[in-house]
Amino acid sequence: MKVERRLFTLEEANALIPKLEARFSHLLQKKEQYLKRHDELFMHQLLADAEQHANLSTQTEDLEKEIHELETSILDMEKDIHEIRQWGCILRNVNTGYVDFLGQWNGEKIYFCWKKGEKDIQYYHSLQNDKSDRRPLFNSKQDSRRLF
Repeated sequence: MKVERRLFTLEEANALIPKLEARFSHLLQKKEQYLKRHDELFMHQLLADAEQHANLSTQTEDLEKEIHELETSILDMEKDIHEIRQWGCILRNVNTGYVDFLGQWNGEKIYFCWKKGEKDIQYYHSLQNDKSDRRPLFNSKQDSRRLF
C-alpha cells in the first residue's frame, strides 16, 4: 500500500517531533525485546535440534508458541512503522530514528531532516541528494524567522 506524500511546512513537521520521539522510544524498546527473544529462540532451536538428533524428547509445542510470539512482535513493530508513514513521514532509519519530511523552501521542494534526539528540525537535503548530505536550514537563530 503506497502512502501519498504530504507536503509539510517546517512548523507542521516540528509539531510531529514529540509524537515521533515517543513512537521511536517504544519502537526501539520493542526491537530490543525482539532481538533478545530471537536470540533465546535461536538457542532453544539449537537445543531442540540437538535433543532430537540424540533421540531425546523435545517439546516442539513450546518452540512453535515462541516462534508465533516472535512473529507477532514483528507485526507489532511493522504497525508502528506503518503509523509513522501514515503521518506522511519518510522513515529512513529505524535505528537512528532518521526521518525526512517532504517540504518546500524558497519555492523548491526539499526534505526537512530530523533524527531522534534533536530538539527540532535544523537540517534539510535536496530531493536529488541522499540523507548524508544534510545542510543547515539556518545560519543563525535570526535567519529562522526571515526564511520561513
